[in-house]
Amino acid sequence: MKIVLVNVASKFGPIKSESAWPLLGILYLGTLLKQKSHEAYLFDQAAENASIKSTVSWILKKNPEIVGLSALTSSGVMASKISELLKEQNPNIKIVWGGIHATLNNKRILSKYHSVDFIVKKEGEQTFLELVESIEKDENFKNIKGITFRNNGKIISTSDRPFIKDLDTLPFPDRSLLRLKYNSEINGIIISENITSVLSSRGCPFSCSFCSCSSFAERFWRSRSPENVVDELELLMNQGYEQVVFVDDNFTLNQKRVIKICKLIKERKINIDWFCEGRVDQSSFEMLKNMKY
Repeated sequence: MKIVLVNVASKFGPIKSESAWPLLGILYLGTLLKQKSHEAYLFDQAAENASIKSTVSWILKKNPEIVGLSALTSSGVMASKISELLKEQNPNIKIVWGGIHATLNNKRILSKYHSVDFIVKKEGEQTFLELVESIEKDENFKNIKGITFRNNGKIISTSDRPFIKDLDTLPFPDRSLLRLKYNSEINGIIISENITSVLSSRGCPFSCSFCSCSSFAERFWRSRSPENVVDELELLMNQGYEQVVFVDDNFTLNQKRVIKICKLIKERKINIDWFCEGRVDQSSFEMLKNMKY
């Protein structure tokens, strides 16, 4: 099948780029779809500075059977406008929303926006693949875990799919699916002309009031092995990437793992700058010393 995956922007009209680095959610999905011999196309509306009209036009030119939209709460209205225009011009397109906003508001979204056909809740890799295959075969959707959909006007939400425990089983994201070359800049000064993102763990055991992670990931933290993470970093260096940002919810949770990653980076002489986020109360002098290249 032909599928378009879109990272939706949060402002209307031509906009200043909001995407500092590639969105891994749609990258992982696109990679898995490609492995299953589907045609997958990725479009980063924010990074493309694309209006609603130009975004919809680009999607329709690909003539997809399924369109997946990844939207934050701030970009929910934009996603609804894109969905409505797509349905107006091609009612046969199946429109799927995913991500944190869609997960936490799945029934409300389907009640309010009739242009949306499905919600993929929580992690999307296995769920979205099953949904695509069921749409292709015109099968019943009730047996797919982790989705919300309509059936004869009634909104049905299936049981949540268990989280992926072994993240090493996921393939490295195929960054050749990206249309753009990303760069990082501070105050208009380009620091690196080639930056990408990496996810070394998912979830966080804490429940900070300002963060949606505890609701989305249910305080369940999982990590890739240090060897698997550094294998990807080595691949990225060989592909010409200069900087990497770890987009983990809590990269420094396991300090022994961080130190092992740092030691492997040095052993393999991986010359690549990287950034991460973590908690101050989980930082030690030993870990920080190892993080310094």
